Amino acid sequence: MAPTLPSLLKARPTIVAWLGLGCFSLWMTALSSKNPHSELPNTDLDTWRDTKAAIVDMFGVGESQHPFDSSPGRPHIRLVIERAQKRYESVLARRKQPSLRTAAFECPHDIERVGSLADGKWTCGFSLYETQPWNRCVVYVFGVGLSSSFENKLLKRTDCEIYACDHKALPMDEGSARFHKRVHFKRYAFGREDTTDSQGVQWRILQSLMKENGHIWIDILHIDIEGGEFQAFDTILKDFDTLPFSQLLIQLHGGIGVVTWDKFQQWWDAIEARGVFSWWSEPIVKARVQGGELPSSSSEYSFLNTRGDAKDVLIQDN
Repeated sequence: MAPTLPSLLKARPTIVAWLGLGCFSLWMTALSSKNPHSELPNTDLDTWRDTKAAIVDMFGVGESQHPFDSSPGRPHIRLVIERAQKRYESVLARRKQPSLRTAAFECPHDIERVGSLADGKWTCGFSLYETQPWNRCVVYVFGVGLSSSFENKLLKRTDCEIYACDHKALPMDEGSARFHKRVHFKRYAFGREDTTDSQGVQWRILQSLMKENGHIWIDILHIDIEGGEFQAFDTILKDFDTLPFSQLLIQLHGGIGVVTWDKFQQWWDAIEARGVFSWWSEPIVKARVQGGELPSSSSEYSFLNTRGDAKDVLIQDN
């Protein structure tokens, strides 16, 4: 018996609901068929990037440092990096001199703060270092403070070897990291030349340390040397055509007597010219309750090297 008009009108909400559910199911099926391994429906890289660009334009947030990089489907890392470079070139084209230098690139892998809120470092593709054969990664740390949550996490979750230098020889927290069998600590200061100063402090450059340790590549280079990073990098840029690290996690210091704005721009532009781009930045705001000190003028930056070869796991296709 055919349904009457009154019965159809009465059942209208149910019919609309079923039609809506059916359309949604068809849409989900069509999208998921593109990549059955994806947890999210939109697996088309171009569509994802176009959506990201539309959101950025719509809300006027400029070149966001925030990672839309949890996007699904990353089988072609080199292609992702090439596209990121093209988008970044448009940033450079609009950047005037003098202008702000900030994180505007992208990490093509998972992003994680490794370590505590106070001492952790934003790291690109950390999960890769937890799997073979990359779990035997090489990490260089210059500037070892009282807190070493970053190093402790590395030791617990990977098989990485850590090569740490600090002329002050401060003890790491938990009392174990420095004396771990995979931590190789030397009482050196990191600087622009190999020398011993009038105070008896031994200074070393990166090239000398890598040669001493038998390394040609560093997976993670971590630097926090209280303003000396710019002088140290003068020598690094001179000694290496291809900068010998996959990623750079660095605390940049500013302020009077540390670095001029012109010097900062020159340093930033020099490493960009070598294919090393910042994808994350985080200001460090420290103020003591007693004494009313102003926040410190330093920030954490994370950089990705896009010009490594087969030694660089971060730019290899999956």
